Amino acid sequence: MSTVAASDLAKRLESSDEELQTGSIESLLVDLHHRHLPVLSDAGLIAYDTETRRATAAVDPADLEADIQDICEFSEKNAEEMDALFDAVADPRRRYVLESLAEKSHAITVESVSVELSQRLRDDQNRPVSTGDWKRIQGLITHTDLPLLADAGLIEYDPDANLVRSQIPDDRDDEAAMIVDLSASA
Repeated sequence: MSTVAASDLAKRLESSDEELQTGSIESLLVDLHHRHLPVLSDAGLIAYDTETRRATAAVDPADLEADIQDICEFSEKNAEEMDALFDAVADPRRRYVLESLAEKSHAITVESVSVELSQRLRDDQNRPVSTGDWKRIQGLITHTDLPLLADAGLIEYDPDANLVRSQIPDDRDDEAAMIVDLSASA
C-alpha cells in the first residue's frame, strides 16, 4: 500500500473532476485535511497523519470493493436503505455501540452502553473513566448515534424506557450483518 500526500490527492481530484476544477486547490486541500481524510481514517479505510498530511490505505481497495459489491448485488434493500446502513457503521463510536450490544442477548440501558463505550475509548489513553466522560458520551449517543442506528434497523431503541437492544440477525447471510462485520474488520 502506498502513501500519498494530501496535496497530491487534491491535485489528482482537481484534475479528474470537472466540478472540482472551479474551486481552488487550497480549498480542496482544506476539505480533504479537515473533513474527508479524517472520515476515511475513522472508518478504518486509511491511516492519515495530520502532521505530515500523508494518507496510507489501511485495507486493500480491491478486496473492499469486492466485499461491498457482493453485499449490494445480493441485497434486497433499496439504495436508500443501503446508504443508511453504511452511514450507520461509518462512525467508530457507532461501531463500538454495535459491538457492545452484539455481546448481549437482552436490552440494556443507555447508561450501561455509555459507561462501556467511554471505558473502551479511555483504554487507549490508560486513564480511568470519570462521570463526566460517560455522561458526555450518553448525550452524544442518545441524540445522534442511537436514532441513526435504529433508523438503519440495526438496533431497537426505546428512548422512553432508556433501553437499547441489537437487531442484527445471527444469520451472517443478512446484508446488515455482513456490513457490520465488514466495518468491524476495517
